[in-house]
Amino acid sequence: MTIDTCDIQPPLCAEIVASFAIDRAFSNQLDLMLGVHPQSGRDLTELEEGAHRWVTLLADSPIVETDQFSEALELWRQNWPGWKPSPEAYLSEDKLIKERWRFLLPHCTPIAAAYVFRAPAPRTLTERDMSEAQYREAFQYVRAQMETGCLPRGSIAWATSFPTGRLRDVFEQLAGLSPAVKERLGLDDHDPGFLRRYATAHQEAFENLVSPRQFEHLVADMYKNDGWDCRVTRYSKDDGIDIEASRTTDGIPTVLLIQVKRNRSAGSLRGPERPVGVGDVKAFAATVRAEGKDAGVLVTSSRISCGAAKWATGKGQRVANISFLNGAELRQRLSQIARTFREGEISSYILNANTHPTA
Repeated sequence: MTIDTCDIQPPLCAEIVASFAIDRAFSNQLDLMLGVHPQSGRDLTELEEGAHRWVTLLADSPIVETDQFSEALELWRQNWPGWKPSPEAYLSEDKLIKERWRFLLPHCTPIAAAYVFRAPAPRTLTERDMSEAQYREAFQYVRAQMETGCLPRGSIAWATSFPTGRLRDVFEQLAGLSPAVKERLGLDDHDPGFLRRYATAHQEAFENLVSPRQFEHLVADMYKNDGWDCRVTRYSKDDGIDIEASRTTDGIPTVLLIQVKRNRSAGSLRGPERPVGVGDVKAFAATVRAEGKDAGVLVTSSRISCGAAKWATGKGQRVANISFLNGAELRQRLSQIARTFREGEISSYILNANTHPTA
């Protein structure tokens, strides 16, 4: 389903602060990709940053002029000697940048990395100064991890920040956040706020960002913030119940059974949209009735089909009290929690530290 972002607060900004090692032979190329002049150490000018595309288009043309544009082209030509992209990359700057990074990745070794989540635009100078101080604190933590680690022989260490936009997948791979690592990051045994902030910092389908088990913990975390005591059931053979939530209001105990379905939504990369159908709803209602609990909630990353919603509000009421939470509603609630949980603070999470073998 399409998420109406007008009803959702803007996502948090997410950045990766990372330390890693790179073979010395490729250090100048990395400098340029990070916007640093490899000889003087200064920030690249806008002209120098953009020259990487023009030097690709003019790869076979001699540079004979001495103006600033020619010098910018020569900077890339000297430090990326003989490098040529695929024909497709000539038509897209995004593809061109990704190909350069994919060329560098085999020569990089991650040492430590942390995510930093913050508001997209601090409103006051005080908030901006506080954010910068906390950002530097996270940066120094990762730098310390870098300095105490054993670096591969013949390499040099770098510490910098990576934006998580069009190159997020490339940088996450570099930082150690591979799909296998994502599978191990659960809210039950890590910082409870990490997945919430990670999922809401990116306006993508939940199934593109978290595993089915992570999605269960994500939903349980939301109900915990609403005052429920939540127990996530075992992953398999759970009889259709993923979370059991309980709380007492005005002396009256209430038990809520929650089923979580990380179905494909309209923005999924895994295939066409798959809404929750009437068969799933009937089976869940029967389970709630058999358990004798007060109510049930079916939470999905996708949407509830019209037939399922009609049955639940009609004949289904005679079976059990069932309500729904679709992907857009879930994202809105999680975004509100993510913003108020640590208002004005930066939260970092260490992904990987000193995992490479000693040289």
